[in-house]
Amino acid sequence: MPARVDPVITPSPFDNPNARGFIQEARRLLTRAQYQKFKELMHDMRTKGTDLQEDLTRVIEIMNTHRTLIEGYVEFLPPGFKIEYNYYDTHDWYFIRVVYPTGQYRDYQYRPSVHG
Repeated sequence: MPARVDPVITPSPFDNPNARGFIQEARRLLTRAQYQKFKELMHDMRTKGTDLQEDLTRVIEIMNTHRTLIEGYVEFLPPGFKIEYNYYDTHDWYFIRVVYPTGQYRDYQYRPSVHG
């Protein structure tokens, strides 16, 4: 079980000047339903503030099949965060690991046949 990381309250990452290109790429790659969820997430971040761990989970759930979006999202995180996208040796599963500045991490696991 991954180490528990307390929520970090931060400004919306989509206030970043580079967000426009990321949002356009998300619109291009995501399905209509995924993009709608992404828009709801951006709205929540702007109007309700953000809980970094909750928002990361939502972003990964929406974008997990799009490696470039997942890896590009790290640009909007506070310094020291890393996002790794890896396959297990059998390629039956892949996982996305979020590494926090403290060295703690959280893994999200997926099966390509289910989420691909």
